[in-house]
Amino acid sequence: METVFDPKASVKTVIDAAGQVRVCVSHCVMIVPSLHTAAWLKIIEDAAQAKGWDMLVVGLDNEIPITRPTETLAVLLDAAALDRLAVDRFAIISTGLLSTAEAAEQLFKVEPGRRLTYASRILALGHILPREVTSHYSDGDLSAGKKEFNAFAEFSFQVPLLAAVLPDSELRRSVENAFRCLVSPEPGVTAKWSADLFSYNSRNPKVVDGCIDVTGRQRPLVFGTYVCLPPGKWRVEVRFAVDKDTARHQYRLEWGDMASYTVIPFSPSEPGYYSMSATYDWSYVAAAEVQIAISESSLGGQFQFMGASLERVQPNDDDEPFE
Repeated sequence: METVFDPKASVKTVIDAAGQVRVCVSHCVMIVPSLHTAAWLKIIEDAAQAKGWDMLVVGLDNEIPITRPTETLAVLLDAAALDRLAVDRFAIISTGLLSTAEAAEQLFKVEPGRRLTYASRILALGHILPREVTSHYSDGDLSAGKKEFNAFAEFSFQVPLLAAVLPDSELRRSVENAFRCLVSPEPGVTAKWSADLFSYNSRNPKVVDGCIDVTGRQRPLVFGTYVCLPPGKWRVEVRFAVDKDTARHQYRLEWGDMASYTVIPFSPSEPGYYSMSATYDWSYVAAAEVQIAISESSLGGQFQFMGASLERVQPNDDDEPFE
């Protein structure tokens, strides 16, 4: 990297191999946004002031302001902004993660319809940060009663009093369940994607309990959730029911990162309840789309979508058969 100095502000920057200017900071703490964020910001600001450090909050806008030429602590609220910083030492705070979607809507003024994608992208990027140089305070530390976070050898602070983030609505519970795999991304942890998180293409525009009127041309019947996933192999399992009219049709399940998909054709043949799964290997952080489409025109019938579940799997795991 080429080092550059701004003579007016005495701020050190570097130019990386891609030609991008990065602002140099000695220490960086990333706070994964949640309803705990305001409490963490206040306690870190007080600790930084006590040491005579500048505090630079990054992630609420697109600009990194010029700071005074003192020891600088960057507090990062969006991992995507990390590519604008050159950081010597790095720490992560991740508590209250199941409220990240709600916090993203409040902090970044995200439209409600985009908050799942926006918030999950922050969580997914958090899994590919440079953890080998990271100290980390998590929900596990909070549950264990750890009252002090030693972010760096020369910088520690008391953990603020953090209220429990409890579900207070059906939608909030749905969002919390959707993020389970991002909070704990190891294989075997399952996230539930409820039917209300998906979009529908029904002859009757009012879809109740996931029941879709399939009358009409071939088309996607259900699609979503556009939750961003980190690199790795991910399996989705969808659940649905068909009546005697819709059972005879040809369908396809598509699962992927919107650039490419795993595609599985299927035909139930008999009315009843079914489940099937598909896997796809993410090579980078990207939004996930599940789509069930009818592959032919229909004169009528009901297709009921009953939600999906998601888990990270081992690289050699295969799809479950249609059943």
